[in-house]
Amino acid sequence: MTAPVMKGVKSKGELAFAGLLLALGVFILAYTATIDVPEAASNVGPRPVPFLVGGLLTVAAVAVVINLLRGGHAQPDEAELIDPSLPVNVRRVGSFVATIVGYALLLEPLGYLLTTALAFFAVSVTLGSRHFVRLAVGSVVLAAVIYLAFTRLLGIYLPPGIFEGIL
Repeated sequence: MTAPVMKGVKSKGELAFAGLLLALGVFILAYTATIDVPEAASNVGPRPVPFLVGGLLTVAAVAVVINLLRGGHAQPDEAELIDPSLPVNVRRVGSFVATIVGYALLLEPLGYLLTTALAFFAVSVTLGSRHFVRLAVGSVVLAAVIYLAFTRLLGIYLPPGIFEGIL
């Protein structure tokens, strides 16, 4: 028997996805509250960004759930060049999954800078970029800027990996 509130829901898949996003937001908020902030931590520390992300994700997911329960549903953007009748590009999805798994496995041994540059490069190639030299330089520069911003400005530890003692 379907609950009366579910009768107006057009897509239970959208509701399930919104529910997963809500659960993820709550998890991020709960987990962030357990982060130990060392006494010596200066400036911002490690908590504000995850709290912001978790809070925004939770608020957005609640808004989507409410909209879906009121009978709304996601409208595809008319400008999107996606044909839902086409099959999933398994190679592209596999490449994204391999990049994420590789990132998780290589982050500690290689360090943030090199692993992130490799991930930026891999994702860009997967999305169709063929300017390899420009892409490699841009990936390294972007990873370095992010690394320096987090470690020098925010005082947040990112694994140096093979650059231990250099950075």
